[in-house]
Amino acid sequence: MNSQEVENNVLNILRATSSSPFLFVGSGFSRRYFDLPQWDELLKKFCRDEDEFDELMATASKKLPNVATLLAQRYHDRWWSDNAFSKNRDNFKVLSNGKKLSNKTSALRWEICNYINGLSKSGEYLLEDEINVLRKINIDGIITTNWDGLLEEIFPEHEVYIGQEDLLFSNPQSVGEIYKIHGCASDHETLVLTEDDYSNFHRLNPYLAAKLITIFVEHPVVFIGYSMQDENIISLLASIVGVLDQEKLTKLSKNLIFLQRAKGAPSSIEGYTLQFGNRSIPTTVVKSDDFSPIYRAISAVEKKIPVRLLRLYKQQFYEIVSSTQPSKRMHVVNETELSKEKEVQFVVGLSVATDAASRIGYKGIKVIDLFVDLLIDANYKSDLILSDTIPNVSAATKYIPIFKHLRRVQIDNKGALNSSVYDLTGRLPQKGAEFYQTPAYKERYKRDAGGLSFSQIQKKFDPPVVAYLVPFMPESLLDLSAIEKFLLKNIEKLKAPGASSTPFRKLACFYDWKVNGFDL
Repeated sequence: MNSQEVENNVLNILRATSSSPFLFVGSGFSRRYFDLPQWDELLKKFCRDEDEFDELMATASKKLPNVATLLAQRYHDRWWSDNAFSKNRDNFKVLSNGKKLSNKTSALRWEICNYINGLSKSGEYLLEDEINVLRKINIDGIITTNWDGLLEEIFPEHEVYIGQEDLLFSNPQSVGEIYKIHGCASDHETLVLTEDDYSNFHRLNPYLAAKLITIFVEHPVVFIGYSMQDENIISLLASIVGVLDQEKLTKLSKNLIFLQRAKGAPSSIEGYTLQFGNRSIPTTVVKSDDFSPIYRAISAVEKKIPVRLLRLYKQQFYEIVSSTQPSKRMHVVNETELSKEKEVQFVVGLSVATDAASRIGYKGIKVIDLFVDLLIDANYKSDLILSDTIPNVSAATKYIPIFKHLRRVQIDNKGALNSSVYDLTGRLPQKGAEFYQTPAYKERYKRDAGGLSFSQIQKKFDPPVVAYLVPFMPESLLDLSAIEKFLLKNIEKLKAPGASSTPFRKLACFYDWKVNGFDL
C-alpha cells in the first residue's frame, strides 16, 4: 500500500464520524521525535552502573514500578550524602522556587525531570518533516502517559491538565486540551513512577474512565507510540468496556485506530481484536514507517471553528449555565433588541450577519476581547476593529493589542499609518520597549534575572513577576513562542478585572509589538 492509499483509507475512517479525532500518545512518540530512552533505559541512567540495575531488576522480578521504588530509596541516600551530588542539590535550591523535597522518592523524580527537560529542546526534533505536518492536524485533544513537554511544544494553544486528579476535579471541555494522566516533567511530584504511584493510578482508573468515556465513544481515537499489549492502554480500555452497553461498545470499536511502525515492511491497514474477558473490541491497525500520510489525513478532517476559539466559547458557556447564582448574564433576544442589552456577557448567534449588525457588534467589543483574540484568534474583521472598536475604548486605557490588526490591513510602517483612514491618536506606544517596562522592576531584572533565559525566569519567579521582567530582556534572549505559551497558560489572569491583570496585559501588548509592530 503506497502513501496516498494509506492517507485516503485513514481519511475515510475518520470521516465516518462527525467528530474530530483525539490522539492517545505513548512513549514511542517521544522516542521517535527526540530519542527519549525507554523506561528501563531511563531508570538505568540513574543507577551506579549496569550491575546495580541488573540487581534491581532481579529483586523486583523485572517489574519496572518496583524497580523505580527500590532505586528511589537508594538514590535518596546517595543524593543527600554524596559530594558528587552537591551541584545537583544547589541547582534544586535555585530552581525549586523555595519548595522542599517531600519524601524519599523526590530526589529521583527531580533528577528524572531535569534529564527529560534537558532533552526536550524546543524546535530540535528528529523527523522534522513529520513534525511540520503534525502541527497542522485537526484534533479535539490529546491524552498521554508521557512526561516530556513535546506535545505542548507542538500544540501550544491547548490547555494542559497534569495528573489524574487535575483532570478528575476540573471541568475540561474535551476540546483544545492535553491530558497528561501520568504527570509531567514540569512538576516532579506528579510523576506516576513507583509501585505506590501505579497502585493509586489504577485505584482511580474507573473514575478516569468515566471522565473519558464520552471521548472514546464520540471521537476517533488515534493511538501513537503504544504496542497493542501496553498495560496502560489495556487497563484503561478494560475500565471503559466494563461500563458500556452493546450499542456503545459497537460504536467504540469503530473509533480505535493504532498507528505503528512497519519496521521496513510495506505500509498496511488491518484489523486487530482486543479481548477483555468475554467481550471483544475490533480495532484498526495502521502500519507505516512514514507517519506523514496519517497526519495529513487527520489534517484533512475539516473543523469549522478554530479549536482554541471553540474551547473558549464552550468554557464560557459552561460557566454561565453551571452557575448557582441567579444572574442576568444569559438572555434570549432578537437582533433589534440586542443593542439595548447592557449586561449580556456571552452571545451565541445563529443568523446571517448584515453589515449594519456587524458594525453594531464591533462597537461592543471590549479590550479584554482583543487580548483573547491576540492569543486565540477570533477572526475579527481588522478594519472594523480599527475603525469601530478601538475608538470606543476609554481614553484612559493605556494598553491595547493593536499591531496585529494594523498588520492585517497592510499597515506595517509609520508612513502607511499616517496615510490611512484610521484615527488612532493616543492609542499607539511611542517609546518602543520602554513603553511596556515597569520602572520599579528595572533593578530587580538586573540583579536577579539579567542573562537568564525565559525558561529560567519562568522557573525562578511567580507568573506576575515573570510578566513584569520579560520586557527588560535583550532581543537575543527573547523567545516569542514561549511567551505566547506563557500568556495562554495565564489567560485567566489576563482576563481578571482590576490591577492583578496589569502585568499580563502589558506583556501581551509587548508580545503583540514584537510580533506585529513597527517603529513609530
